[in-house]
Amino acid sequence: MLRRKSSRLTELTDKLIYVLERINLTDYIEYLENTNKLLFTNFLVGLARGVGYAVGFSLLGAVIIYVVIETGMVNVPAINEYLKNLLNALG
Repeated sequence: MLRRKSSRLTELTDKLIYVLERINLTDYIEYLENTNKLLFTNFLVGLARGVGYAVGFSLLGAVIIYVVIETGMVNVPAINEYLKNLLNALG
């Protein structure tokens, strides 16, 4: 019985070692310990995210303005006043 438990424990330990090697846990731990590389990577991710937000917001705003102009909602007084102020500020 003891030998059976020992063999089962060895089998589970081997599986654990295989899984840890497969997910490259040592590389990940080394990456987390390298502060400069971690900061640089997070800086690049934040920069890309910020550019993505800016481009997405610009495209969405352009589409909304295009739809408003094409549907004739420009003649609605509140929207007309807002767009006039916006275009004066931009141009």
